[in-house]
Amino acid sequence: MVLIVVSVVGVVGIAYMAASTLQAISSENQVQATRARYLAESAVHHGAYLLHRDASQMVGRSADRPMGPYYLDDSNDSYVVWAHRTGEVGVWVVTGQGRVGEAVQMVSARVFVGPGVDVVDGQTALGGGKPLTIPPSVRIYGPISVQGYLENHGYIDGDVSYSDGENDAGHHGGDVRLVSAESIPAPIFRVSDYTTYRLDGETFQAVHVSGTLASSSPLTKGHAATPENPAGVVVIDPPRGGFSTIASDTEFIGTIVVDGSLILDGTNIRLRAQTGFPAIVCNGYLYVTSSTDLNVIGMVVTTGGVRRRTAATDTSASKTRIRGPLVTEKALYDDQLLGEHEVHFAPEAGRLYDVVTGRNPSGVVRILEWYD
Repeated sequence: MVLIVVSVVGVVGIAYMAASTLQAISSENQVQATRARYLAESAVHHGAYLLHRDASQMVGRSADRPMGPYYLDDSNDSYVVWAHRTGEVGVWVVTGQGRVGEAVQMVSARVFVGPGVDVVDGQTALGGGKPLTIPPSVRIYGPISVQGYLENHGYIDGDVSYSDGENDAGHHGGDVRLVSAESIPAPIFRVSDYTTYRLDGETFQAVHVSGTLASSSPLTKGHAATPENPAGVVVIDPPRGGFSTIASDTEFIGTIVVDGSLILDGTNIRLRAQTGFPAIVCNGYLYVTSSTDLNVIGMVVTTGGVRRRTAATDTSASKTRIRGPLVTEKALYDDQLLGEHEVHFAPEAGRLYDVVTGRNPSGVVRILEWYD
């Protein structure tokens, strides 16, 4: 009986020691896995920082070709990081992998790298002219800066600055300041900057269409953006001896680029820019017809401003609504333009990516979503 008891106690002791050893090993494995997870999350934050500083160094990175390894202090604990674009401008998927001993953990996040430069300095409209006339048909909701003399016969709900004087016969809303000051210079836009543009260190090409962008085009309704053209930039090439045109019922997401003037020829035209890009870049006039009904979300850049198609064009039924800055080198609007025309303050639309250098060091970075 004594031998049996001793044997049982011995077996129980060995089992207890084995269980304690396994528990210690399991606990150590859990600690290593937790540390590896923290390292993986740190890797994602490091990747977001790298995208912010110079996204070109993340282009082409993958699990087989990551950035790193980066080591923690003097230990062998390390992490690597890589990233790839999504189909949305400015949005990347960043993946970090942490290693502690034999434990390896991986985590990913959707990261938004937004544009940082406010190219219009918080203005709703920038224009130049001697004088620059705002007709009664125009309502501007936000601050405006004029390089030259301002002749206002419209409605402005925002601060107004001008460099060469003003004759304010129009109307104002709210607590508005009229300031004679050095005007804010309009940013320089070149059509060529958007026909071939750089984004996050890579070069992309716009798509060309001839003459008219119509509702039947395969580029409408959000289909202009592709991996080769993520901003959805479309150049409307004018026909020989004519003008580029956008027709009725055209719904477009991206940037319209025209080397010349653009006719807004019809009703129910809906344009929306991608984040960090203008909606229209036009090296000429935006022509309004008798039937123009236009809604734009994004910055509109036009060298000559918004005008009647001809001096005889009856624009009394025309409508244009721009939710974003209107930037011109000359007059904002034709002083004889009729109808209803509005520009609304939208500060986010004034922030653009630098498509010349492809770098975005002052941009904002946000982690949108974590997932394993």
